[in-house]
Amino acid sequence: MVYIDIKKQAIVSCTSHGFKNLEIKNDSSSIILEGTPFIIYFNKKNLIACTTISYDSVVYDYVLKLKPNITYTVTSRIGGDQGPNRISFKQMKQGKLLLL
Repeated sequence: MVYIDIKKQAIVSCTSHGFKNLEIKNDSSSIILEGTPFIIYFNKKNLIACTTISYDSVVYDYVLKLKPNITYTVTSRIGGDQGPNRISFKQMKQGKLLLL
C-alpha cells in the first residue's frame, strides 16, 4: 500500500520495508524507482538504489520534481502475493497537491 503525505510532500509506503518497485507516470514520462526507502520526497534529493527515467538512464540520487497542472499516477509493488497499488494526484499551480 502507498499513500501521498500532503504535509511531508512525499509518497509513503505503509510498510517499513520500502518499495520493491515504484513507478511514477505522467502524460510524457515514466520513472521507475527500485530498492527505494519507505518514503520518496517531492522536490528534494532521495537516495535510492536505482532509478530508470523513461526506460533509458540510471540515476542514484534522484530529485522528483513535480510540474504544475500535471496528473501523476503512482504504481507501487512491494512484493509477495499483493498486486500493484495505484494512486493518482495532481500538483496545482499554487504548489498544493490534489488527490484524485
